[in-house]
Amino acid sequence: MLLILPVLLYLGMWQLNRAEQKQEMFDRFGTTAVAVDLVDLLDQTPEALRYRQVSLNGRFVSHRQFLLEGMANEGRPGLQVLTPFRLPDTGIVIVNRGWIPETRTRDTQPDLAVDESPRQITGRVVPFPEPGMRLASEPGSGWPRRFVYPTAVDIATALETEVYPHMIWLDTDAADGYLRQWKPFEFGPARHMGYAVQWFALAVTLVLIYIILRFRRRQQ
Repeated sequence: MLLILPVLLYLGMWQLNRAEQKQEMFDRFGTTAVAVDLVDLLDQTPEALRYRQVSLNGRFVSHRQFLLEGMANEGRPGLQVLTPFRLPDTGIVIVNRGWIPETRTRDTQPDLAVDESPRQITGRVVPFPEPGMRLASEPGSGWPRRFVYPTAVDIATALETEVYPHMIWLDTDAADGYLRQWKPFEFGPARHMGYAVQWFALAVTLVLIYIILRFRRRQQ
């Protein structure tokens, strides 16, 4: 009991901490804060900045864009458009410009042209999306290039330049975007609370079993 009880209590406390972190992220997503220049936050991880409102100064790279496959919307197959955004003197950040319907064939390339003149955009920081299981796959060729759950390293290899791991969801009212109905893509704090209750219940059960066994031993 002395070995297992601390582990159960630790897991319960850890789930409570995760619930608090998730609640903070959901609160951040639900509020419109003053956008902070992303360049000042690049030393922080995308997870630490998840859903943080940021601004970027630079320009889009129109001739080398990516299509994220397997992104359905209301049951309709589609793609998300990932466009490189070059920051002055610091590298490239990938901007998710939203959802478009899937083309008739994979060989049909949609028109994703965007003005490359310098501009300021705003959006929310998110990590690159992660699948439940990552299978080996080969990216398409040509541009725009198709990917299934690319990493920042995959994008950097295709672009042959440095790419930050911070993806940006382009604001819904920003120009040069497509369908954008952003919402948190992970479960909320309630599930963590449920897990915490389970761990604490197991800890209580362990203590009760120990007491019962001790009482029976004394009776014998």
